Amino acid sequence: MINPYSEEPDTKYIKIPVNSKACPRIAGKPYFVEFRARNAASWGHTFVLFGKLGGGNSFASYKVAGLHPKGGPSEYTLGIWMPVPAETGPSDGDIDEQFLAAKFCVPLTEAEYNKLVPYIKKLQSEHSTWHGAGYNCNSFGMDIAKFVGLDAPNPNMHVPQELIKLLAESNKNRPHDPVGKENSFF
Repeated sequence: MINPYSEEPDTKYIKIPVNSKACPRIAGKPYFVEFRARNAASWGHTFVLFGKLGGGNSFASYKVAGLHPKGGPSEYTLGIWMPVPAETGPSDGDIDEQFLAAKFCVPLTEAEYNKLVPYIKKLQSEHSTWHGAGYNCNSFGMDIAKFVGLDAPNPNMHVPQELIKLLAESNKNRPHDPVGKENSFF
């Protein structure tokens, strides 16, 4: 079996270690996907971290996926009105904890994780444009949330910070380890 995660983060923007203290540790679920919102000069940004949980309050390994305009502020401004070229990996500020506005972490089994990674890669290959009023970072993140079986709020009705808080709230009573279900999300 191919192990889809690597020990090295796939990002050029790492500024400080990423803290994982809000991710529940559940036996048999050593992997995770964490939905995050960060502050920005505009409304903010929604993205996910995914990888393997580590000891203490850190992740053993992780990657970042999120949809954002390729380029700078002018591409972002234009993208509010019309689709613009996009990137689907990390963006500046994603891993800088001082900008973190909200997060919701879901522990995963190895089987769940091994299904999630190809899905994220599929989303990354399918979405080459960003549109503020169409398919944007919120849409990208909520597609991943739905894939892992979460109740996802409407992505275009909320700013990122509010969206992730609503995602957490609407899934707070979701069982983390259903009895008799090894593969609870898929």
